[in-house]
Amino acid sequence: MTDNAPATADARFENRRKMAWRAFYALIIYSFALTIAGALSDSVTERINDLSVIVSGVYATLSSIVLTYFGVAAYTDRNDLKYAQTPTKTDYLAPAVTEEGDGTN
Repeated sequence: MTDNAPATADARFENRRKMAWRAFYALIIYSFALTIAGALSDSVTERINDLSVIVSGVYATLSSIVLTYFGVAAYTDRNDLKYAQTPTKTDYLAPAVTEEGDGTN
């Protein structure tokens, strides 16, 4: 039986991060595979040139996943820092709490 509870924000963020890193690794592997295949045979190079539209589409798709994730992550981190709760003036005026008492003397 599966749990149909909605995923938390942290779990969704973790899944997006995994997807972005896998897309990034796929770009690297895909690039090396095309380079090596093209270097080994002229007929493969011609075939890659014939399929250049598909090759470009794969690069565009994978790179858009990676760039979107990193862009959104950077924007989110920036906003988290920007809107982090800072102490107010009244926080500084509150009496200090010690181990012996509650600060009321």
